[in-house]
Amino acid sequence: MEQWIRNVLDLQEVDIRIRKLLIRLEMIPKEQKEIKKEIVEEEQSLETKKTRSLQAASSIKSCEVKTSQLKEQIVNLEKQSSMVKNNEQYKAMTSEIEHLKKQISELETTEIELFDEQEDADAEYKDIAAKFATRIDNLKEEIAELGQLSDDIKAQIKDLSGQRPALKAKIPAETLRIYERLIAKGEGLPLAMIVSGNCGNCHLKVIPQTLYNAQAKKLTTCDYCSHMLYVGE
Repeated sequence: MEQWIRNVLDLQEVDIRIRKLLIRLEMIPKEQKEIKKEIVEEEQSLETKKTRSLQAASSIKSCEVKTSQLKEQIVNLEKQSSMVKNNEQYKAMTSEIEHLKKQISELETTEIELFDEQEDADAEYKDIAAKFATRIDNLKEEIAELGQLSDDIKAQIKDLSGQRPALKAKIPAETLRIYERLIAKGEGLPLAMIVSGNCGNCHLKVIPQTLYNAQAKKLTTCDYCSHMLYVGE
């Protein structure tokens, strides 16, 4: 293999590693954003369970207040009924008292249901809360690990980028010009090997003259994708 080909392949190996690292680096902020979104959703879920319990407690308190008020009304009506001499008025008060007692019974039934709902909500909240702290810690740890990965990747890119000048210095000017244009596209291999008569970059059949030039170790480009070609040994 010609030395210029080896030199280009050495530079290409470094640049492909840099390209892959940059792609991975670009993904990290998106991944961190998704994890942060998950943390918010976990917090909202926990808050929803807590709110459900608080709402049940508030409703219970409301039932207790209404029941107390109704009982007070009954006491007042019973006092008044003992002083009423008119039979019709007495019946009306008695009917009202029965109506109020029915309301109290309904409120007490509702209160029992609310106590059950609050108990379920509290149990569910405690279960989620017990797992919540660990889950949030794990998610925050993932964010931190991604941050560390980002720093490590940047360090690797810096190290690899530092190798480029020495590698570029070994490549002929015209070859380097073509290579830099191709690597800047950000896709494929600037220098691709011909495999079974096909371009290793676009995979189309290489025409005979191009294949002949590549076999002669000349600077050769694909007639379809314009990427440089070489023949392996």
